[in-house]
Amino acid sequence: MKFQGFVTNPTSVERRFFICLMSRIEPNVRVTSRQKHRQLSRYIQPVTGSEREIAMSDQIEIAAEIADFRSQWFTSVIKSALASRRKFEMFNAQYSPVEVAARLTLMERAHAAGKLDLPTTLRIHSTSRAVSQLVLSNHALQQCTRVLSVFYLPLDITEFSDRIAKFVALDYFRISNNPVEEQDIYTLLTVMTRQLRTLRLIECSLTFCREHPILEQFTRLQTLDLNCNKIGDAGLTNLLKSLPPSIRLLRLIDCDLLFERVQPAMKRLSELETLDLFGNAIKGEEGLQNVIISLPNSLKELWLPKNLQQIQLPSKPPHLSVMYL
Repeated sequence: MKFQGFVTNPTSVERRFFICLMSRIEPNVRVTSRQKHRQLSRYIQPVTGSEREIAMSDQIEIAAEIADFRSQWFTSVIKSALASRRKFEMFNAQYSPVEVAARLTLMERAHAAGKLDLPTTLRIHSTSRAVSQLVLSNHALQQCTRVLSVFYLPLDITEFSDRIAKFVALDYFRISNNPVEEQDIYTLLTVMTRQLRTLRLIECSLTFCREHPILEQFTRLQTLDLNCNKIGDAGLTNLLKSLPPSIRLLRLIDCDLLFERVQPAMKRLSELETLDLFGNAIKGEEGLQNVIISLPNSLKELWLPKNLQQIQLPSKPPHLSVMYL
């Protein structure tokens, strides 16, 4: 994949497009060109205002997904986070339980001495059960963490839920690439704080084969990412009936959606601004027509698979931007 044609001052729409694009690059891709590096850095600058904290966490995740932990780009993102007074901790597969325990002890001592702010962004990428237990059981982290991302969790769902219930300040939660059952995710959501604004459940075996009221209880939720779950049209119908109307961004990438029928329940999402349907085999002109009919009036950005670009769009609101990828 080549990165060309970037503008000097990207708009918020272009920035979000780029973040979406980068999040889909294979993990072994490396960015080595100095010129490209500068362009990438410009595009991942956090949005001002209330989105700043979440934008920073996304920067860290994107950098980790497409580059090595020791790469120049990833290091620059960390420096950017620190320069913005964002403190975060990462616990990856390179850390042993002894190293993690020592690191946590030093962190708490430095904080007690007034020399360090406790991290508010926590990223766990470890296959070690002992490391995950140490980090998730730390009382200081439980009280201050606002952004939590978990990859390859080696704990069973009951143990994990018991620990997550104590993370009382979470705004952002991501779990991905974990061999869990759908009921496990419902169990986890039941104990989580209802203050979440961003929830990313990626490749978590979700199908929504039946309605479940748990998501409706997250009344402050603004971003929901359900990429790489085999939801299908029937599951989407059940999902839409259970979502809180506060959702502004809904990502349904690679979710086996065909849109063989209209989804009227989507109009319940009166604040929805962005809908991402990339990677779904939407059924030609009829499927595209069903998508457009289903959309709420509030929608501003619609992402569609590139194969639909050749089909003439049905009439759409003038404020709606349609993009293909």
